[in-house]
Amino acid sequence: MVGRVGGEEFAVFLKGRSEDDSLELAERLRKMLEQTEISLSEGKQISVTTSGGIAFVDRNGLTFEELFQLADKALYTSKDSGKNQITKA
Repeated sequence: MVGRVGGEEFAVFLKGRSEDDSLELAERLRKMLEQTEISLSEGKQISVTTSGGIAFVDRNGLTFEELFQLADKALYTSKDSGKNQITKA
């Protein structure tokens, strides 16, 4: 499940994936975005980077909101630590 949280923030909810698989997927997405050039008018090109936070639970011990809050805190750790990285809660 993917959704826009607000502004430039998006959330991705993965079900049935291991913690390692989730981290690998997030890192692949980060690298893919970093390597993509976007063409603008007048021949200009830009690239973007992304920062992310991951929270993982293998049981139903946390609510979705609690899990989301953990991921959000990890996201801000990524941003505060130099951006363009994925941080695990």
